[in-house]
Amino acid sequence: MLDTARRAVASGTLLSNSGGGGVGYVTKDDSAAVAAAVLAEGGAKGLLEVSGPSAVTDAELARILTEVTGRPVGHRAVSDEALAAGLLADGLPGRTAEALAANGAARRDGWYGTTTHAVERLTGRRPTSLADFLTSHRAALLAD
Repeated sequence: MLDTARRAVASGTLLSNSGGGGVGYVTKDDSAAVAAAVLAEGGAKGLLEVSGPSAVTDAELARILTEVTGRPVGHRAVSDEALAAGLLADGLPGRTAEALAANGAARRDGWYGTTTHAVERLTGRRPTSLADFLTSHRAALLAD
């Protein structure tokens, strides 16, 4: 996530093939806190979905990056093929570019838009928002 955000800040453009599909980004720290709580209760039965507080689209991500870094980041919708080509041009390996394009298509189809209350329910605190996470990593976003 940070690599994509860093590239968008550096170039001023967030290329995206995800349409209006959002992601319920969750931090590693929130995930670890949930895991610790589940283990302390003796484990979980079945699947536990854990997410951040809201599903964020790439258009919203571009706006957040602009606010956090003070550098303008625009969102540009592109096709799956154009996204893969743009990532290749940025120096990513072919399979990585293809995987990221496939991920965007899955987001477009709604596979990552689910949000849950698991972090708050199990840890007693609200999950970290994407804006707060990116703010705490501002220096990494601005690194050239």
